[in-house]
Order: sequence, then C-alpha cells, then structure tokens
Amino acid sequence: MDLTVPKEVKDLAWDTPAMLRLLTKPLPPQLDNYYPVLTQKLDPKAFAVYPEMLQSPVLKCDCPNCMRLRALHATEESKRLPGELKVLWLRALRSGSYRQCAGRFQTYDGSFCALGLLMHVAGPGFVLDRWVAGSVQKTIAEMNDHGASFFAIARWVEQNL
Repeated sequence: MDLTVPKEVKDLAWDTPAMLRLLTKPLPPQLDNYYPVLTQKLDPKAFAVYPEMLQSPVLKCDCPNCMRLRALHATEESKRLPGELKVLWLRALRSGSYRQCAGRFQTYDGSFCALGLLMHVAGPGFVLDRWVAGSVQKTIAEMNDHGASFFAIARWVEQNL
C-alpha cells in the first residue's frame, strides 16, 4: 500500500467543515486507503457541532481512530443533568424573573441566555460541559439566539432532557 498521502487529503484533514462534508458520503474508491489519515486528524469535539458526523461511513470501520471517536461520542451523549438541578433551571426559565439575552451567557445588565441561566442557578463551580452534552448545548443556544422564549426552551428541555 502506498503511504504517500495526497496533498488534498492532508489539507482536508485540517479543515473540519470540509472534511465533514466529504465524510458524510462514502469516499471515492481512490481515497479508501486514507480513512485512517482523515479520522486521525478529526477533532472529537466536532461531534458536538456536527452530530451527523457519527453517521459517516468512515466511522463504521474498526480502525483504532474510528473506535476512539465512537467511544468519545458515546461518552459525550451519556451526560445527564442532575434531576434537582433540572427542576431549578426549569423553574427559573418559567419564572419571568430573568431577562433573556442572545449571543452570550450573561450581560452586564443581568440578562441571561438559557444556558447562562442554568449556570447561574447551579452556582459557582458548575461546569456546563460536564453535565450537558455538546449537541444539547448547541440546540439550546440556537433556540435561544434565534428568538425562542425561555418558556419554549423550558418546554423543549422538559421533553428532551
């Protein structure tokens, strides 16, 4: 097997969005031997931003890189918010006591986005990434930043977390 990696494959391996566009479809036969090169360079955090990546035919093989990426994704998706914290967060979202902002966790005037409000009610030391999967964070942030009310976000959280 020729281990010389074509320049376009090397370049692609550093460009996550382009790589993901390619890897969501089967690779052309001439690139079959380069799956390990591509998956080795893939940042595991890409699953949080591009959850569809897990459906890639590339990650179905049993090379060490694919197995590592599948295991990291499984760990990410197994994160669960503690029940009593979820109740406090839902109560805060529905209380009407907090102003909503977009694009940041909290503003200088005391407004919060939905995830910022979660961190606020959880208190100091709360690490969002430890309890809420990246794909869930992305969904909630998009809802918040595209105008969904705290009430709509609370309904989504209640049904999906």
